[in-house]
Amino acid sequence: MAVDDGAALAVVLNKIRSEDELKFAIDVFQASMVNAMIWQFADGPEQRARDEAMRLEVGDRLFQGSPNQ
Repeated sequence: MAVDDGAALAVVLNKIRSEDELKFAIDVFQASMVNAMIWQFADGPEQRARDEAMRLEVGDRLFQGSPNQ
């Protein structure tokens, strides 16, 4: 996973055009790390809570927001 993380960070850093954009690029990378962590919970209470919170996103149900965001 470290190689994947390094590659993802390289892609984000490659998109910046000035030093002023560095903080934003790092923030984008960190947000993607949080999302990856959410999807990789081991079976247990956190995984079940995540699945329950996202249950509205499946099927024909309407929802106003997404816990996945």
